[in-house]
Amino acid sequence: GQQRDVQERFSPINRQHFLGKVTLATQEDVKETLANARKALSDWQATEAVERAACLQKMGALLEEHALEFYSLLMYE
Repeated sequence: GQQRDVQERFSPINRQHFLGKVTLATQEDVKETLANARKALSDWQATEAVERAACLQKMGALLEEHALEFYSLLMYE
């Protein structure tokens, strides 16, 4: 595989608090991601409205169920 650049990330409010490491995307990663997004959009648009609504309702329910976890993560961002 291709060598990837990795950077460490620290909390902006406490530079001593290590959050983790991130792998930086390459130009090829970006191109592949955009191509996948275009296909996903096409598939999404071809999905029946009732099925799309059910997916969005489930996503909303999951966001509410895990809201505290998201809030905790956002505090460090």
